[in-house]
Amino acid sequence: ETNFENFAEKIDFAIFDFNFLVSSVLIISALCFQIFAFPFVSWKNYICKSMNYSSLTFLSVVPMIAGISVLSRMMVFMFASCEILNIMLAIISVISIFLGLMLGLQKENLKEIITSNTTIQSGIMLLGISCFSAYSLSSVLFYLFCYAVAMVALGASLTIINKSNLSFIVDIFSKSNKYFLQFFAIVVVKHLSDGLYQPYR
Repeated sequence: ETNFENFAEKIDFAIFDFNFLVSSVLIISALCFQIFAFPFVSWKNYICKSMNYSSLTFLSVVPMIAGISVLSRMMVFMFASCEILNIMLAIISVISIFLGLMLGLQKENLKEIITSNTTIQSGIMLLGISCFSAYSLSSVLFYLFCYAVAMVALGASLTIINKSNLSFIVDIFSKSNKYFLQFFAIVVVKHLSDGLYQPYR
């Protein structure tokens, strides 16, 4: 078992250590590759079309749980005092969210939409980790649990639908996804603007 507390005790964060910074960036890059965050967002799109929904669900849930759990633990014991890594995580998370949204609006295949959604969810969780507080880390772990349950339920439902005679439902949703998301985004922005400009009573 890896004990990050032993590593943290031997690191002096008051002194700028270039080797520690480079190794930390490489570790974060490897974890971003695992959770499909920026800049590693395209490789899953190439393989998701040939996968069934069960394999796609496994690939979307298990690496996400492992990557976020390891990154959260390393953030607590190793990266807490390094502001450069916090800023880097925040930038990666924001870019991942917007990139996932832009890619999702352009896709018509449901598997590619699920892949883009995974990128968005990883960006949201990375943003919570970069805030680095007891509330943000606990919220990220709860969000991760909800994401895993939702993805498993979605994968099971799509597997059942695909094996039955109701596969046309998936095709209808895939073709109408772009217009549905655009309409949904307009409705959400309208309600948010109404709430922001509503005077206090």
